[in-house]
Amino acid sequence: PILAAVSGGPDSLALLHVLCGLNLPVICASFNHRLRPAAEADIAHVAGIARRLGVPFVTDSADVAAHAASAGLSIEEAARELRYRFLFREARRAGAQAVATGHTADDQAETVLMHFLRGAGLSGLKGMPSRVLLPVFDAEIPLVRPLLGWTRADTENYCRAQGLEPVYDVTNSDTTYFRNRLRHELLPELEKYNPQIRQALAKTALALHGDYELLYELIEAAWSKTVSASGGGY
Repeated sequence: PILAAVSGGPDSLALLHVLCGLNLPVICASFNHRLRPAAEADIAHVAGIARRLGVPFVTDSADVAAHAASAGLSIEEAARELRYRFLFREARRAGAQAVATGHTADDQAETVLMHFLRGAGLSGLKGMPSRVLLPVFDAEIPLVRPLLGWTRADTENYCRAQGLEPVYDVTNSDTTYFRNRLRHELLPELEKYNPQIRQALAKTALALHGDYELLYELIEAAWSKTVSASGGGY
């Protein structure tokens, strides 16, 4: 099966519905970060959609704020770490072929811009790949992002057309989070210079990903020709 990460927003609901429409065996997985009073209701809403679609549903929760404080992480970093731990644990338990998330071209644009502002080379400016292994969580099960070619507007339109009712996380409007400031303040300002800035950033990421892959292959080939011996102590 494919384990789909579903928060209840339009992106993840579209992902779940699309995968089910392909007649793939799907498991719906939803994680409660315990950051909002409405979180439990959102999880129940996702569980109801999974029942209607006839797919298995798994869930768990953790105190993200407490983990962030104890580990010295930002709320965003702690949420990602605990969420991915849950997703890959359930994927491994189910023998899943992949964990799928609903990242879109808008998420890609935000990621590239965030890395650019912080200073990054190709590895950061190439953004999120459509398929990647994250050994810190699982060395064999990949993370896949089937909707990277869709915009957020596409997922919202899809949900309306399919009669899906998303839930909206109010923290996505909280501009104390860096990514939210990019989304709600900086990107709208950049759209005054280029109305297609989100698509342009996503296109740039795709081009740079190709450059990165080529350089990686060349480095691997050069390495194999250069190393005469390897092992402990080298």
